[in-house]
Amino acid sequence: MTNESLTAINKLLTGTTKIIQRQEELKKLKGENFNIFSILKIEHDENRTHSAFLAELLNPKGSHLCGNVFLLHFLSVLNLDKKFNINSAYIELEKYIGNVDNVNQTGGRIDIWISDIDGNSLSIENKIYAGDQEKQIQRYYNFKRNRNTVYYLTLNGQKPSKSSSGTLEIDKDFFCISYKKTILEWLDLCLKEATELPILRESIKQYTILIKKLTGQLTDDQMEKELFEAIKKNSKAARLVAGEWWKAEVKITSIFLDEVISMLKNSLSEDCTIYQDDDLSEAYTGLYIKNESWNGLYIKLDGDPKMPWSHTYYGIVGNKQEYDYNQIKKEFADVEFLSGFKSSDGWPFWSRILRFHEIEERDKLFDDVSRRQIVESTTQKLLQLVEVSNDRLKKIKKKNISE
Repeated sequence: MTNESLTAINKLLTGTTKIIQRQEELKKLKGENFNIFSILKIEHDENRTHSAFLAELLNPKGSHLCGNVFLLHFLSVLNLDKKFNINSAYIELEKYIGNVDNVNQTGGRIDIWISDIDGNSLSIENKIYAGDQEKQIQRYYNFKRNRNTVYYLTLNGQKPSKSSSGTLEIDKDFFCISYKKTILEWLDLCLKEATELPILRESIKQYTILIKKLTGQLTDDQMEKELFEAIKKNSKAARLVAGEWWKAEVKITSIFLDEVISMLKNSLSEDCTIYQDDDLSEAYTGLYIKNESWNGLYIKLDGDPKMPWSHTYYGIVGNKQEYDYNQIKKEFADVEFLSGFKSSDGWPFWSRILRFHEIEERDKLFDDVSRRQIVESTTQKLLQLVEVSNDRLKKIKKKNISE
């Protein structure tokens, strides 16, 4: 990288920092920090916050008492306003379409279901941070296939995993839409309709601010113009920074894990092996604590699916085909510390530990003081898990081959 490029990047970042600082001051003056979704800590709840709010606006019989005007705007954004019987539209949350059958690729619960009297329907799979379920998009696609259009809604328009969509083609068999573009464009149209309805208007405003926060956007038009001008004057530097950002998040997460490992090594006995995966951008990678006397069981900290951008879990790992989970749970029955932990295939015990799916939490990793606090709290939880597990895991044996 040339000195000229470094100078341009520093200039861009300095200018952007000033814009962000002014944005924060403006948010205070406008009272935007008082956001009911943030105060109640329901910013990231896909069903009870986002699906519920979207569905209520879309519902012609919703409490907004504006009829089908919001639904009409939504269909127009999707270019479906001429293909739907708007006067007979019906909205349903968590639409049950049968028991999940991944072999025949049927069943499940559709987050938001919109149908009309003519048999047309929309299926919206709403993903804020949760991972995909196996065959999920395929199962929804197969439901009323000829009359049902499937949309995969994410913060920034990401594609579903192959395990979810299989051989289906994007923009042919299903469509990807985003909060960042599709929903914000629609909310802007809704806001104009609610001008004379103060409570509804302010509710939509607060939700719009939340979406801009979750998608990393400025909430003020003037600030956006200033940022655009800064990018325009330093376009090459901006492109370079944007392209490197995800690498920076992977790198800082790796540094975080290195620091956790360093603290763990100062406290754990030498018979424990501690290491992290080489590439944290891969799914289900993270940190491992192993001990030969644990009979193949181990303790892990990883992301679902990727630690730098996802929910992060920790717990005890062991294949359900190799170990008797009832025996393991019986051995740990007296451990109050694990009372809130859950169990699933591969994990006799697991619990959420970090919230790197939230932008604000990831940002803390770049601040030395904040990262140190997260390192210390994470290390203490892992040490506590090792302490209650060490002697008990030594007693667990693998199943006999004949079982």
